[in-house]
Amino acid sequence: MLQLVRVLVSPDNPQQATATCQKIMNQCGLLRLLCGILMSTGIPADILTETINTVSEVIRGFPANQEYFSQVNAPSNPPSPAIVVLLMSMINDKQPFSLRCAVLYCFQCYLYKNEQGQE
Repeated sequence: MLQLVRVLVSPDNPQQATATCQKIMNQCGLLRLLCGILMSTGIPADILTETINTVSEVIRGFPANQEYFSQVNAPSNPPSPAIVVLLMSMINDKQPFSLRCAVLYCFQCYLYKNEQGQE
């Protein structure tokens, strides 16, 4: 299912088609659900990796989705931004390499054409 979502928002698609799908995925709540999976505990590494890659492409180059993602917090006390939690997992050498690469891709997609995020 995650791979199907990625096909719809692939950077290889025409930009207008990708942007339309990204907008719809935010409006219907799919991005919210994906971010919920991302911040859940106990998710197997392979599914978490694919979820991170999917979120990455849903937010890539689409300001509304990047803004939404910037406001997602991990369920911790005190709450931490999801992007910070992901970056912390990227530098943890106990995480699988594929997961760490997915986090790097997510960070790249978050910053792609995101002037506010680059500040």
